[in-house]
Amino acid sequence: MIKKVFKPLWSVNVQKTEKWLSNMSAKGYHLEEINLLTRKFTFKSGAPKKLTYRIGYQRGGHIMPTALKQDGWVEVISQKSWYIIANEKEDSKIKRSPVRFGLYKRNSLMLTICAAFLIYGTLNLVFQLSLFGLVYFAEVPVTIVKSPLWILTFIFWSAAIVFWCSIIYSTFALIKSNKNLQLNNVEQTYFEEPKDSKNPVIKKRFILWWIYPDKLEKWLENMERQGYNLHRIGKKGITYWFEKGSPRKIKYCIDFQRRLDLGYYDIHKENGWNLVFTRKNYPGTWSLWAQQYKETLPQFYSEKSDAIKHAKNVLKVNFQWPLLLPLAVLIPSTFNQIQQGITTIDIISTIIIAIIIIQLTLLTTLSLCYYRRVKKSISQ
Repeated sequence: MIKKVFKPLWSVNVQKTEKWLSNMSAKGYHLEEINLLTRKFTFKSGAPKKLTYRIGYQRGGHIMPTALKQDGWVEVISQKSWYIIANEKEDSKIKRSPVRFGLYKRNSLMLTICAAFLIYGTLNLVFQLSLFGLVYFAEVPVTIVKSPLWILTFIFWSAAIVFWCSIIYSTFALIKSNKNLQLNNVEQTYFEEPKDSKNPVIKKRFILWWIYPDKLEKWLENMERQGYNLHRIGKKGITYWFEKGSPRKIKYCIDFQRRLDLGYYDIHKENGWNLVFTRKNYPGTWSLWAQQYKETLPQFYSEKSDAIKHAKNVLKVNFQWPLLLPLAVLIPSTFNQIQQGITTIDIISTIIIAIIIIQLTLLTTLSLCYYRRVKKSISQ
């Protein structure tokens, strides 16, 4: 049995359309075709299935990444720049989703067009009302002439009402759709704390990981090789829980981004990386990624220059020498006060300044060492 459904505004809120397609599949109607011109969906009846749908937009055509295929995604429709994929897994059990930056850009363009129409319509309405008000309050005699073709007038105004209502609806729907796309860009931790595990769980700490991220990566990789599998990380990224299991070859990578682009998480997930931990902290976001491998060591950065650039960004965040300048100015005045007569306050202030200088110098030095290690490892 073939069923056709007309949905003229399906593309302005794809999340709503995805839920509708899932509901149709649960009722036994599976998507077969879409007519982009007539806006009609064609379904074929069959056995009810619980499917998760994702709608995307990609200029130049869509190519399904291998990582998505391995996660159970199947291409259902691919017409021009639009594509629809489906997965038989529940939404909560799906680890990888398609990158939909192209859809976000299209929505933004359509939103700009709708906003231009709304501005034009609002200005035109204000002008018409002002003109009517001037005529009405000026007490100018007005003669109303009946339309000879009243049916055409009725059709025109009906079409105008439908058009402006669709523009208003599309504007709010596009805003909601893009907002949902941005919210979906926020990820949760990949590993979970083991529940009712028969294997022993150990708890360890690793402080100042943001100063030398490469050492944390190697530490986690060594723990995995020893058979201690990572299951959970504390909110601040200092506390780690491991469960004793089988040795695994896992490559870890800590990435720092000052500003997250839409699709940042999905792009890396499509390349086989799993998000272990993410934390927003001024002036950016830290993310810990992991990928299990057998022989070939996976590379998080496609270019060597990207790895050096990342190390340089970490160095800039941890660079503390500018803070030492005002403290250096205080040192001569402090020594002059001590020569005139040592007091308890002078001793305490000198000790505090010395501790701060040592701490800032240490943080900066460790960050410089991290940058040199990364640069040296890449040049080899």
